[in-house]
Amino acid sequence: MAFMALTMNVLVAQEQSSALIRTIKSGEGHIGAVTSVAYSPDCKILASGSWDTTLKLWVTSLISLPATLAFADTKVGETAVKDLIIKNTGNLPLKIAKITWSAGFTGDWSEGTIAAKGEKVVKVTFKPAEARDYSGTVTVVSDARSGKNTLSISGKRILVTGIEPGQALPGFKVFPNSAGDVLHVKLPNQSPVNLQLTDVNGQVVYEQEAITSDKLSIDVSGYKSGVYVLVLESGGKVEKRKVVIK
Repeated sequence: MAFMALTMNVLVAQEQSSALIRTIKSGEGHIGAVTSVAYSPDCKILASGSWDTTLKLWVTSLISLPATLAFADTKVGETAVKDLIIKNTGNLPLKIAKITWSAGFTGDWSEGTIAAKGEKVVKVTFKPAEARDYSGTVTVVSDARSGKNTLSISGKRILVTGIEPGQALPGFKVFPNSAGDVLHVKLPNQSPVNLQLTDVNGQVVYEQEAITSDKLSIDVSGYKSGVYVLVLESGGKVEKRKVVIK
């Protein structure tokens, strides 16, 4: 096999080669001092020569990822968690510099070192914030000499398409559901009524107090698509309904 010659100074200057020096010093490599090194043309194998008259071949750090990571149906505003396993199939340490995620996905680990022949389990969270399906790419930036560093990621969201009948405030109705421009509210047969419309994070986007009429129309044409919660309070009683704005 043909190798590209590298001097010891270049070796020391490279992080992976420094890892090789540490490995050799640990007793797993040469007995004598290393005098020369060379990479194979594809940079997947490193050869080292020593004063002890031995030649050793080293498989450099190799990253291995699953092809895809797919989440099952998840309600808008709720979360789902899956494991992403990053493997180092080489015999030198693999340094992860960062991991980039597509919108809707996050991980609990983004940088560090994976030992030779080791793996790291990353907890990936999918939290859909809008009424749409999610897909994209996860990219793992590392010093791997070989291996695919990306995978496809996807998740499906579940829309809340109906309204559960309530008992606290009889006569309370909301239509249409899903709403595009205007959300109509039929208020219960008691007054006054306090009303709030919040997003899935609990942020109030619309509020009106002491309503005495029996109906109300809310312009939702400027709101982002997604699931919202309509909260009515009257006479110390509270009732909530999930509504969808498209």
